[in-house]
Amino acid sequence: MFDQLSATLHKQDATSTPSISTKTAAMYPKLHFWTQGKYNKWTNTPAAHADPRYKFAFIEVKEGNVVSDHTLKVIRKTICGCWAELVSKSMTPKSWGKANASAKDLIYSLTYKAYPFLQLAKNN
Repeated sequence: MFDQLSATLHKQDATSTPSISTKTAAMYPKLHFWTQGKYNKWTNTPAAHADPRYKFAFIEVKEGNVVSDHTLKVIRKTICGCWAELVSKSMTPKSWGKANASAKDLIYSLTYKAYPFLQLAKNN
């Protein structure tokens, strides 16, 4: 899957920028955690700690359902593939906070293309 996504991106014009649509919480009323603050507040509740998947509850599809464990594994695999691509291009940062725009763009482009629901939150 990573190879397919990578090949698709390489076919695109290097100067093209993916179109960014403005999404709002009102457009997705079934989502529980549009902002990180709302998720953080929820994690301090008894309901959160009763949920065995609370650490990933913020990864929701538009219907408001938390993604499956299988989907989480596939997302991790995709991100590992992206990181391998950064290694092959000698673009790996010492930490994610030190990643340059090109490195971040590669990871965001590939993951958002494969999993558009990852953009369903304020500031993606």
